[in-house]
Amino acid sequence: MIVSDFVMENVPFGKKKRGSTYRLIDEFSVFYHRFIQPNRKYTPGIWQHLAESQSYKIWAGYAFETLCHKHIHAVKQVLGISAVYTEINSLNVPNSSVQEGFQIDLLIDRKDKAINICEIKFHSGPFLINKGYYEKLIALRQQFIDFTHTRKQVFLTFITNYGIVPNSYSKEIVDAEIDLEQLMEAVV
Repeated sequence: MIVSDFVMENVPFGKKKRGSTYRLIDEFSVFYHRFIQPNRKYTPGIWQHLAESQSYKIWAGYAFETLCHKHIHAVKQVLGISAVYTEINSLNVPNSSVQEGFQIDLLIDRKDKAINICEIKFHSGPFLINKGYYEKLIALRQQFIDFTHTRKQVFLTFITNYGIVPNSYSKEIVDAEIDLEQLMEAVV
């Protein structure tokens, strides 16, 4: 049982409770444990150094993902599905001898016979979908369909901080796109 607003339960797609994961969603607590506590002895220039590190980039992506989960009502509003009953899930399928594993950070399972697979990307500028990533997205969508045996229509939705670079790959694979500005306008 969760008795704090600092933790969010992620129920895997197709499950009731078993296999749930828990996510620390208090931004300051995550930041503190990742950067402040291990660097208590201040050294001049430490924050500039940390802000350029891979660890910081991972934290920023995690924080953005958490923001999207916390404001799922705004995501639904921007998508135009706020009146549709939905169940929010994630899915992590490990590698096995039978199949290649995959992970989906946010799934919006809609009662109007559709599912949004949400790719959440925090990037230093507009996100570029190149040929290799395009092929991975096609494979991800098919892996999801094969694994879940869904008969629902599957939409690929991108949630980014700066949008997506428009090109032939993004126009072909992205069904819906939300940027940070749209998300924040819908939060209020």
